[in-house]
Amino acid sequence: MKEREVEQKNAASGYETLLRDGIPLNEHFIALKNKFNWEKEAEEKKLWNLEEDIKHEETQNRDKRHKIDILKHEFDDISWRFNEYKKKEAARIEDLESKIANESHTIEILQKEKEFLRSMLHEGVEKPPVEE
Repeated sequence: MKEREVEQKNAASGYETLLRDGIPLNEHFIALKNKFNWEKEAEEKKLWNLEEDIKHEETQNRDKRHKIDILKHEFDDISWRFNEYKKKEAARIEDLESKIANESHTIEILQKEKEFLRSMLHEGVEKPPVEE
């Protein structure tokens, strides 16, 4: 209660000061109006600056979202091309492995024939047996 009473007295003393200083109330009102207008202009300028900052940030965010979309598209394209390359290379490797197996098998058969023909040459046999 006491604190509230002190606050009310201080507030009232501000008004009493206006009346006691000998300056007409009209002058006080003009000064208060000028102070209000000056503070209002300062706050409006702050608000305008903040709004400009927001617009700038929104523009930057829009540009960044656009860049992200472009990069996502590029990533998807690169990823697709890489997967296609992997598939082609896997098929090529499989084909080469198949060729190696076939050629290795052919080499084995030819080496056996060669050995057989050599042995026939040394033994004097004229006709090689037919392999099934």
